[in-house]
Amino acid sequence: MTTREVVDVLAVDLPCVPIPFPGASAPANVTILRRDPETGGLASLVEFPPGWNRAEAGTYDVAEEMLVLDGEIQMSGLECPLGTYLWNAPGTPRYDSRSDLGAHVLAFFAGPAEWRTLTEEQARAAVGPDQRHRILSGGAPGKLRGDANDRESVSLVQEPPDADSVSTGDRDVYGLETGRYVWVPAGGKVGKALPHGTYLVRVTAAS
Repeated sequence: MTTREVVDVLAVDLPCVPIPFPGASAPANVTILRRDPETGGLASLVEFPPGWNRAEAGTYDVAEEMLVLDGEIQMSGLECPLGTYLWNAPGTPRYDSRSDLGAHVLAFFAGPAEWRTLTEEQARAAVGPDQRHRILSGGAPGKLRGDANDRESVSLVQEPPDADSVSTGDRDVYGLETGRYVWVPAGGKVGKALPHGTYLVRVTAAS
């Protein structure tokens, strides 16, 4: 069984790299928290500077999830303030992405994050029904999304996973109040006690 290091996402000295986003007005600082060598999926911390915008419409061909840790972002007419969880199904178009005040976002991609440009007409015609937009701050614990067999799910829980609990799938765990993030592979354990608080727990099928 395997354990993983706990990362303090709120640490001011967390290493990051400025990465240009296609069609965006400025780079965003990105810290890769984990990357799956088989699927290309990744978890990252993204810092959008104040005034950042991506006027270009487009999509990713893999599922994308994000949790707004501070600040705010807008995407395809959706207002996403602090505490927003947003899930985009594969191929969900988006347009008019921006952050007037700046933001830190915890982002997950199910595979390689390769941007595909669309016309704004294509994006506006298709956007909407596949997006899952929920405000977590002050929200009741429970499942945010999951497939029919519960092989993949995202939940909000009031206590962290037990240090010795064995994960049935790959598991991302993030503390909303503590800023602690840990990834646990299928069959592995958290391995150490996490502080009390509310946690976002994301379980995906083992790769």
